[in-house]
Amino acid sequence: CSSDLPHPLILTPGIFFTAFILIVPAIFADSKLKTYPKITIGWGSLLALYVNYLLIINAKNWKPYELTVFYTLVFLLPILGYYRFKPFEKIYLFPVFAHIFDIGSTIVAIHYYGYREVHWLENILVQKFGAFVYYPWIVFIL
Repeated sequence: CSSDLPHPLILTPGIFFTAFILIVPAIFADSKLKTYPKITIGWGSLLALYVNYLLIINAKNWKPYELTVFYTLVFLLPILGYYRFKPFEKIYLFPVFAHIFDIGSTIVAIHYYGYREVHWLENILVQKFGAFVYYPWIVFIL
């Protein structure tokens, strides 16, 4: 692997295997010790702190992160408004937040930095309508 290429275990689809391998032992321990979700949250928090530490010490340009936060907040506001008037179980908000963050980062990568979509259907949609098609597409899927 070249040093200028990201490691395949942090890109799709490898990231799913990485996440699975990192979180399943914590969930299993929580299950065996009947402490769920304490160990899982603790382990996830440690991993998140480490990843954020790596970001802080290695970031060369903060613009992509600023744009991602901006689009995440812009796309999150309508969902929070919907939730306020038509509430659903709070536990579902966290995966929705994760998807909205993913939409924001994907839009920034494709629209501003020339990245491409790796999923075939989304790639067709992005080529035809642009990166901002992600928001209605993912909301439709959710």
